[in-house]
Amino acid sequence: MTDNFDQLLTFVLGSESNGVALNSVQEIRHYEAPTKLVSVPAALLGVIHLRDVKVPVLDLRAHFGMGTSPVTSASVIIVFLVDGRNVGILVDAVSDVVDVGPEQQRSVPEMVKLVDTLSLQCIAATELGMVLMLNHRRLIQKSCILSAQSDCAEPLQLEAA
Repeated sequence: MTDNFDQLLTFVLGSESNGVALNSVQEIRHYEAPTKLVSVPAALLGVIHLRDVKVPVLDLRAHFGMGTSPVTSASVIIVFLVDGRNVGILVDAVSDVVDVGPEQQRSVPEMVKLVDTLSLQCIAATELGMVLMLNHRRLIQKSCILSAQSDCAEPLQLEAA
């Protein structure tokens, strides 16, 4: 593989294919019920323990206004390292790892940009069909889980990984 290609980990939310840069993924874990927290955004399911580190878990469906994620045997938590902290997102299922070259990446149409300008990086045409490429760092920051942004209520404070 050359430097002109990105590898994407593709996953499913409802009937939509999404992807994140594979090199941003720390690990993929089978779903385990997070420990619930009080007074947090509804999309924050709680925390799981990963090698003695508390990892907040974001329900990606809830974050995008798609309702809560039904937990099935295919449900997984994708763990990322963001700003020195581990953060997980709950997705319906992992699909595949695909190579995406620059010629397959399309800019986000203006109408879509109105929906979520931070989380959606581009749209990729792959052998799986159209895949929404998410920017995991901006997605996590927008969710306010680890953010110190002034437009967030009170960010969740956890120890660094």
